[in-house]
Amino acid sequence: MVPPFVSQRDSQTLLHPTRAKGRHGSEPTAEAETWPAEAKVASLMSIGFSYTEAWHMSLRDYRRYVGIVSSWHVPDKDREDGVRLATNDDLVSLFG
Repeated sequence: MVPPFVSQRDSQTLLHPTRAKGRHGSEPTAEAETWPAEAKVASLMSIGFSYTEAWHMSLRDYRRYVGIVSSWHVPDKDREDGVRLATNDDLVSLFG
């Protein structure tokens, strides 16, 4: 469930992230369930954020950055979903 204050663009991306085919979510590890705040910090630090930046980052921003980095690791041939709002260029290319 996406909070109502999240933009339509963000809500569609959060509700329909890019995933690998055949992998519809994964179970969290016991460590991530036991220490969720620390798991959040560790995942953000693994992609280059400092401890302080990671500790103070909002959940919404955390989900954005981790989602972006996770989607980069899905090979092109295995991608599905990844819904986003169409741009004007998308509409012109589709309808002429």
